[in-house]
Amino acid sequence: MSDYYSIKAINCSGIKEFHESKAQYYYRHIAKTWEGHQSDAFRLGSMLHTMVLEPEKFTAEWACEDPPAGKAKDSGPVKSGKAYDTWASEMIKRQDQRWHTTAEHDEAVLWMQALRNHGKINAMLEHSGREVEKTLLAPYGDRHSLKGRCDLIIPSERIILDVKTSVSELPGEFRRTAYQRDYHMQAATYTALAEHLYGEPFRFLFAVVSKGDKKASLIELPPTMIEQGHKRLKEQSERLIESLEQWAKGENIPGDWRTDICVCD
Repeated sequence: MSDYYSIKAINCSGIKEFHESKAQYYYRHIAKTWEGHQSDAFRLGSMLHTMVLEPEKFTAEWACEDPPAGKAKDSGPVKSGKAYDTWASEMIKRQDQRWHTTAEHDEAVLWMQALRNHGKINAMLEHSGREVEKTLLAPYGDRHSLKGRCDLIIPSERIILDVKTSVSELPGEFRRTAYQRDYHMQAATYTALAEHLYGEPFRFLFAVVSKGDKKASLIELPPTMIEQGHKRLKEQSERLIESLEQWAKGENIPGDWRTDICVCD
């Protein structure tokens, strides 16, 4: 299971993508005529993950690509104009998305330091029994499978750790964010997969760092939210599976927004 993306199974991020837009899911994952778009937030999150979880790989996998320098009195990077537009266009075309600016790197270093300065988070990052980017796979229904890839799992402690950047590291603020971004469904998915693989219940913990203040916290969602996450997983995955089976028969194909009318459902 070395190539996570080659495994034919539904996953939490795909379920969320389907919920946001059937058309985008179909043309990205089924028809494969649209590559999708990775936001800067996703790219920076990936950079932080490498920096925190697999620092030995960072130099080899990530490259610094700064915008063109300004002219005359302004020697810093420009953020508009033809030169910047050309640079930004080239960066968007990069398929690997494994690049960062100097400013982004410096920001991520501060996030990493905040996480490392949290005693319990750092202990998990340094745990001798940790496994990083661990793929979990289990049957789901009669004809499908469910997969997930953990940031960090410690089987001996029955703990899964997920690294998140957030507006705030405070528990109450993060709880609201978790609802908005379906983190409770993610926690439900990964704990269910881990229990299937190891035969024991797991805890799902979030290592949260605030983007602005660079403060870290270790947060666990309450059982009621995890239960709601299980219900949401069941509801949304059933909708996705129903569409997958219809599409396999050539039925209810979403309109292609690039050439036709697309219903935003």
